[in-house]
Amino acid sequence: MPVSTPIASGESNPAVWVRNNWDAQRARAEAINNGIATKPIFMWFGGWFGDLTKAVDDYVGAAQAADKLPMLVAYNIPYRDACATHSNGGAADAAAYHAWITTFAQAIGSRHAVVILEPDAVAAAPCVTQVGGDPEDQYRILLDATQVLRANAPNAWVYLDAGNSGWVTNKNDLVTRLGKAGIANTRGFALNVSNYKWTDQTTTYGTDVKNLLAPAHGSKPFVIDTSRNGNGPYPGDSTPEDDWRNPPKRKLGAAPAKSASGAPSTTTGSRCPATPTAGAASRRPRRPGSSAPTWPWR
Repeated sequence: MPVSTPIASGESNPAVWVRNNWDAQRARAEAINNGIATKPIFMWFGGWFGDLTKAVDDYVGAAQAADKLPMLVAYNIPYRDACATHSNGGAADAAAYHAWITTFAQAIGSRHAVVILEPDAVAAAPCVTQVGGDPEDQYRILLDATQVLRANAPNAWVYLDAGNSGWVTNKNDLVTRLGKAGIANTRGFALNVSNYKWTDQTTTYGTDVKNLLAPAHGSKPFVIDTSRNGNGPYPGDSTPEDDWRNPPKRKLGAAPAKSASGAPSTTTGSRCPATPTAGAASRRPRRPGSSAPTWPWR
């Protein structure tokens, strides 16, 4: 991928906040601008865009014009966020999702991009039974999505989301799920999206998963969201939701990194983390009060 410097969107939530509060809260606005708002950020795409083609094309086109790398998250699978349900919704069915992801991929076209495919979907697949769904259908939908992206956005590096190190503890089970979901058609997988797990813990987990994937699917690099794990997971008390919903006293994680080739990949010891949390949300209809990962790298 020739262009390896990601784009910092002027329409991210932090950037918009800075503009709206520059006069009234100058000192704070300057701090947020320097520390968060000017950092590259992933743009989240789902059913909330009335004209998906235009939304994707505008974003990718702006990055291309600036000689920057666009970074996108596809987040519209049926039964989205099936376990927690705070971000529930998504496409109505497999056919609707196929049409949506096809439009998404075609809008990227032959341009270079990084795509995180469906946060939570693989890890949360068993939960769809609670709402009348079939986990196997989720994997088939994801498999189709990886094929669509590969065919219509051939220069995009696609990372299939694989949850976090505390979610699917049976790594062999996770590898089986990733195989069904089309990991073979992607560059690799993503971990710790919108979560607080320590980077070392996540790296160990991801390396184990990578090694288990290798015999059947080849070497699959992984990327880690470190946007909010600088102080690790919230220890928890009487409010367990604080473990994921902007818990108190969390910190930005390690600064983003890339490999010598520009690849956001842990296979070379690099990281592809997100921008900071604490209100620096991207456009993700996630759990109330949470912020979204937006993955730049240094």
